[in-house]
Amino acid sequence: MAQMVNSYGIIDHSCGRNDHFYGTDNLFCGTSDHFYGTNDHWNATTPYAAAVGDFNQDNHTDVVVTNCGSWNVAVFLRYGNGPLASGMFFATSACPVAALIGDFNQDNRLDIAVANKNSNNIGILLDLGNGSFASQNIFSVDSTPFTIATGDFNQDGRFDLVTANSGSNSVSVLLGYGNGSFATQMSMAIGASPYSVVVSDFNHDNLLDLAVTTTSASSVNVFLGQGNGSFIMHSTTSTNIDPYVSAVADFNGDNLLDIVIPHYTTTAVSVFCDLGNATFGHLLSLSGASAPGIVAVGDFNQDNRTDIAVINYSSSTLGIYLNTYQ
Repeated sequence: MAQMVNSYGIIDHSCGRNDHFYGTDNLFCGTSDHFYGTNDHWNATTPYAAAVGDFNQDNHTDVVVTNCGSWNVAVFLRYGNGPLASGMFFATSACPVAALIGDFNQDNRLDIAVANKNSNNIGILLDLGNGSFASQNIFSVDSTPFTIATGDFNQDGRFDLVTANSGSNSVSVLLGYGNGSFATQMSMAIGASPYSVVVSDFNHDNLLDLAVTTTSASSVNVFLGQGNGSFIMHSTTSTNIDPYVSAVADFNGDNLLDIVIPHYTTTAVSVFCDLGNATFGHLLSLSGASAPGIVAVGDFNQDNRTDIAVINYSSSTLGIYLNTYQ
């Protein structure tokens, strides 16, 4: 375990050197212990994001893809262990760029929420139970919502939503009613060009907080949840240039949530370690990416360590950084 000095001048015994991750390998579909290079392709117009869930309740994982160019989402059902079926298309508003899954009307079915970037709204598509979805219900947010996240922000047992709005330098919080509809947005001003928002409990008070990355300001900003749907600014940490769509996980086994950020105009992906008080310090820079735009996390080789997957826009590849932290 390396002893390193973080950006606050504090000796940090938790964060490791760059050699605690290795990669990237350009990979596609997974087996139990590694990845192989075959992948399926489907026709779409400017596909932008994907999410997974069991939409027809057959205990198999299905896929939804947002298509910015054709203003719809494509749902691909998986039957058994075979390939995904042909897509079913459901209309959205202009340019859906992000999607997430949740039971927004409490009927034990997985619904879809999309951020429609060019129409400044969120679309909710309720699952009809057979893998098809009702027409979207629309809820307005500020200009250019680029990412969307969910959690119970006011402790009423219902899913709420938050978007990062790059065109208006704000985030929008929409409290859920539990029936598939949401209250009028509460808007909070953020630094320049917020592109990503992630939800987690960063200060361990059992209330959900927000971490927002701002591209033009090159920062990650933490807002602490108050348990009633409101948030207060807590900390700002500078990042490398052009931070994009981030993710959180405990990468070093200290039971604190760290944040991984891709830098779109570079070849780098950065890991910031939680210092224990909902602030982040000590940048680890992972090289080998090519215009990294979106990251996801998971244990991809089943060694009980959290790894990093990154979408490389320049090379049209998926890169994997395997975590070797001891």
